Amino acid sequence: MQGELHDLVDAKVGQKVRERRAMLGLSQRDLAQSLGISPQQMAKYERGTSSLSAGRLYQVAERLNVPIALLFADVHEPAETPATDGGSVADGEVSRELFDIVRTYASLSDGGVQTAVRHLLRAVASEDRAHRLRRAQEG
Repeated sequence: MQGELHDLVDAKVGQKVRERRAMLGLSQRDLAQSLGISPQQMAKYERGTSSLSAGRLYQVAERLNVPIALLFADVHEPAETPATDGGSVADGEVSRELFDIVRTYASLSDGGVQTAVRHLLRAVASEDRAHRLRRAQEG
């Protein structure tokens, strides 16, 4: 059981590293080179077949410009995420959609446009919360 958890954590962290690297437009070779390791070793980290040491994890997080905690996000999340319409959405689908949204947002070169998009998303989320609250109070 302990080994399975360890393998799961390695796989999830590797997946987060791969997603963030791709989001930044870095190749596996580029990231590996900046860390002073082989692309093959980087591939092992991303597949979760090799564990990242604490020091290496720190370096990776620095190169990817993310807090280390972000690389551990969703480690204990279930495979299915409830959808708001009562169905469920596969975790991979949510991750792909979120990744696509973040990549699109990151591609915006105008800081003013990025700010406007953030404000729009916050407004939509606020309206959605209010709508759900009204529905819950009615039903």
